[in-house]
Amino acid sequence: MTRRPPSIITEFIVMIIAVCLVIGGLEGYLRVTAKQKSKLYEGIETVPEIADTYFQYVFLEKHATKDAWNNANYDPQLGWDYQIAASRIRGPRKTGPKPSGMFRVIALGDSFTWGIEVKDEECFPHYLEKILQGQRTAEVFNMGVGSYGIDQMLLKYLRHGRQLRPDVVVLGIYPHDYDRTRLSFYSYSKPIFRPDEKAGQYVLDNMPVPPPKEVYETLARSLDRQESNALVFLNNRVRKLFSTALGSNGYYVETDRSWNTCLCA
Repeated sequence: MTRRPPSIITEFIVMIIAVCLVIGGLEGYLRVTAKQKSKLYEGIETVPEIADTYFQYVFLEKHATKDAWNNANYDPQLGWDYQIAASRIRGPRKTGPKPSGMFRVIALGDSFTWGIEVKDEECFPHYLEKILQGQRTAEVFNMGVGSYGIDQMLLKYLRHGRQLRPDVVVLGIYPHDYDRTRLSFYSYSKPIFRPDEKAGQYVLDNMPVPPPKEVYETLARSLDRQESNALVFLNNRVRKLFSTALGSNGYYVETDRSWNTCLCA
């Protein structure tokens, strides 16, 4: 008697069962062997520096740790700032009305302007003040803030710098500041200027910036959830495979979903 071959439906069902068994086995293996389950790069299609999601995960992992704010304090108008309880400038000097005959300069920028990891007398605004004082009565206020975008530099000047009536404003821009400007989240949630097509101009959004506890709870609900290790792994391999195709921008190891197992090496 001739044996009838299995139907297409039967073959399809068997194939689905086989695939599920393979994925289930891979899931079990990864759950046992995966040691590092950081989600910092999960699902990011571009380099991390221009992705809100990357920095949201950074905040989730560092929230309430000693390096979470880099010595900054929460500010609802700027996101964060230095010396909020004092004069919002670097050093012990106090701001106030400009004395008669004083040539006043305000330096705005990011950590390069602020002078991270150097002393007060080693940052460039201090050296600029010394140069100017050799020619006239002058003072330079360092209002730089680590991790700032150009948008935050502008907002800090409008809210806290303009009232000091500077004669010159120095804007220190590092190339990465342009990327920060188009983000709504960098070291922390921040204000952002978004284009309004109806108004034909940019409008300020994400204001006031919510407080850290609220941001943490919101991100924890939306981002910090358990996912299938196997599907994450397979997604990585497919993305890496397609990255070798002609016309591809290449594969960024930094944007891989970082499961630290021997299979993902």
